[in-house]
Amino acid sequence: MLNERNPKDSGDEKEVPGSDQGKEITQSVRDDPNYDRCMKYVMDMKKQIILDNNDAYRAFLNCGTSILTPAMFGAYPQSPTAQQYFKAFKYFFKGWFILHKYSKSVVESEEDCEFLKPAFHAYSNGEMTEHHLFSQFQPPDNTPVIIDQYLKLRPSDIFAKYCKVILVHHPNLNKKKCEHFSDFEFQKNLIVTGEKFIHKRSPYVHFSEVDKSMVKSLYYKLGAIYVTTSQGKRALNSFQKSYDLDKTNVSALYGIAFQCMEIDPDKAISLFLQFIDQYLNVINSMRMLITSWHFYI
Repeated sequence: MLNERNPKDSGDEKEVPGSDQGKEITQSVRDDPNYDRCMKYVMDMKKQIILDNNDAYRAFLNCGTSILTPAMFGAYPQSPTAQQYFKAFKYFFKGWFILHKYSKSVVESEEDCEFLKPAFHAYSNGEMTEHHLFSQFQPPDNTPVIIDQYLKLRPSDIFAKYCKVILVHHPNLNKKKCEHFSDFEFQKNLIVTGEKFIHKRSPYVHFSEVDKSMVKSLYYKLGAIYVTTSQGKRALNSFQKSYDLDKTNVSALYGIAFQCMEIDPDKAISLFLQFIDQYLNVINSMRMLITSWHFYI
């Protein structure tokens, strides 16, 4: 089980930069009786992925570098980045708990849908808030089947539809199907799924903040996939569209600058400087958060 004590010391907790306010912010999550169970699952899942996954690309997607806990975010209560991660953590924690509590193998009633709805909405909101935490809270293996059955009863639930798209990006949730996929086929499936969703929801981005956030997130994901498949022009276009929808999207801005390095070096330099200048506070917040990780790993 993941805990916040150094196994090499006498049992005293390590002190980290922060305040009593930060500790209070995260206390409610740590006191949740399901928290220990959840974090133990996360640790076991990470180890198993590393052991079982022979595909370097998928291992890269799913393994990550460390386990994040609420205490890390609470150490920096004034950091926008830390609070963003903490917000996402709570979403994913809620969704993970509901899906693992659902004991049925089918969705066959409105009662079932009411039980599952908060989980799908939480995963969608968590992914839109900070997608890096998704892999830390992997849903049960049968979630793709469950969500398909849910959507047959509630086909207009946009959050559930978006959640289904998210699941496509995580091959460990479709193990049998992905065993027959090459990296090329897997990436092609991601592109097709993402483009279809964007095509359907793009007309609503100027009227709905939810659609805007979903489309923005998927444009960025597509840009990243286009980079790995050597489709530079499409990558640039996707990063640009993501950034146009949200000027605070520093990842998309960096993607645009990176894609301009060969075709327009002067523009690339200008964009990199803009990235550093306008979002230095975000970078500093992330740096503070990263430096606290070693206290908890």
